[in-house]
Amino acid sequence: MRVIALLTLLLPAVFYCSVEEAEMLQGICCALASSMTVLMMYPLSYEDIRISVAVSVPSAILLMAVPPLSLYISHACELTVLASLCLLMVYDYIRARFKLVSVKMLFRLDSVWCNLEDYARRIFESLLLALCAIMLAMGRLGAGMGHSALLCMAMFALFVLMYKRAWTGRTMLLSEKRENRVQEIVRGNLRSFPAGESEDEYMSSLYARVLDYMETCKPYLDPTYSLDDMARDLFSNKVYLSRAVNFYSGRNFKQFVNYYRVKHSIELMRSGNPDKIIQIAMKSGFHSVVTFSMAFKLNTRKTPGEYLRDIDPLLGKQA
Repeated sequence: MRVIALLTLLLPAVFYCSVEEAEMLQGICCALASSMTVLMMYPLSYEDIRISVAVSVPSAILLMAVPPLSLYISHACELTVLASLCLLMVYDYIRARFKLVSVKMLFRLDSVWCNLEDYARRIFESLLLALCAIMLAMGRLGAGMGHSALLCMAMFALFVLMYKRAWTGRTMLLSEKRENRVQEIVRGNLRSFPAGESEDEYMSSLYARVLDYMETCKPYLDPTYSLDDMARDLFSNKVYLSRAVNFYSGRNFKQFVNYYRVKHSIELMRSGNPDKIIQIAMKSGFHSVVTFSMAFKLNTRKTPGEYLRDIDPLLGKQA
């Protein structure tokens, strides 16, 4: 389908390069619109490629046939854009019908990623429709070469993004790192252990995800952070998370979170922060100084004041 999209761009573009200069840019914009229409039909990871091929091939043939007609009819560019819009509506209707009858999609474990792909396609389609509308308006208003050149560059930039999206399978709206993280989360979103993976292997990988999340996102700084929040953030369930944390850290969930809060408070102390102990406690996610002191002594065998005095006697007196 990527080859079909390129043909839908190159063949009309070659034809339009032979027309008058005033119509050339508008013609190239038409070719870009046609090619992006075919790219918009590129199947997502969960879609049946046969539907995309069945619609995109006739669409590409139709769109490639329009430019030569400009020798016999006027407003061929407008006709191309209108044909592209109609074909997109037909494709959207077919895909919508397919989703309605495929109720099982609602229960797929990778439905989060599928929705991201779907939303990305809707955004790209909206951008394409907006550019097509601008192109039709410019044709009616008789825009000059400068405006046509700007529109051509905008359409080419969108074409490059859409072609890269079809080539890589990415959404092109999120960074690659964030997309990989979503897919890792989706792979761990299981209510039972994956086939071929033992309980120990699964719990180990789940705990590794917990550690990475705690280090990078620092959710423990929220005093109300709970096991429910972690289960929601990691797309897992409380039972597995609690078991993984208990087994691998030797702490219950509350002690595990407080360990990270204490660790954060030590970083604040060692940075020469002039805050008092109550301020450090609040900045580290604790509800009160009493809870902070108890958790601090449990993890360091010292009170916060004693720890501060060991670092700097002056800081210890100020606290």
